[in-house]
Amino acid sequence: MRAFERGGAWIVSTLDRMESELLGTLTEQFQELLGGEEPEPDSLFDWLDASAGRAAELDHTDPLIARLFPDAYDADAAASTEFRRFTEDDSRRARIAEARQVRDDLAAGTAPLRIPEQHTRAWLRTLNSLRIGLSVRL
Repeated sequence: MRAFERGGAWIVSTLDRMESELLGTLTEQFQELLGGEEPEPDSLFDWLDASAGRAAELDHTDPLIARLFPDAYDADAAASTEFRRFTEDDSRRARIAEARQVRDDLAAGTAPLRIPEQHTRAWLRTLNSLRIGLSVRL
């Protein structure tokens, strides 16, 4: 993988086709792990459904999910569950949206890869999540 460099208002990298496809595949698998492409809640009723625990459930016995969404309170499982009920879905949706942004940037097919500066956070968070995923799985 090539270095990423700042080029004006862009972050630029020259990925070969295989690297770009691999990164796209890993990002897609990460999205699927988190529950896939769900629409953002756009109404009060969607938010209430998510708050009531009707959002996608993550398997917290999976070591990767446990690393990405750790317990908020080590000594209090009930408090951790309550905290998770109110925060996990938003965090999960944000990670899915960030991974989608990375995939969209890769799909743009520019050579060299040009990432708008405002997408940097999405790239950093997604690459870090993929790094954690690889370390847990290997």
